[in-house]
Amino acid sequence: MSACPDLLGFELDEALARLSGEGWRTTVKLTSPPGTVPPGPRRVVRMVVTGEQEVEIVAAHQGWEENHSPGAFPNSKATPPLEFRGVFS
Repeated sequence: MSACPDLLGFELDEALARLSGEGWRTTVKLTSPPGTVPPGPRRVVRMVVTGEQEVEIVAAHQGWEENHSPGAFPNSKATPPLEFRGVFS
């Protein structure tokens, strides 16, 4: 049995082709913000080996943030980055 290749960040079609070429069976789940149809290519964001030569892939559209549909994240508020000072132990 070969180790599952790390294909995080790859476009979904390329990842599926590589996995198939190495004999892996795949299950694909897609994720996106509720009520939207995001633009852009789908990329692998999660991979879990589920059995011998079997892997589950979660993919998300790369350009979801470019979908300017109003109300996609109605409760979202931008916050400044945290600033850490001092010594932490």
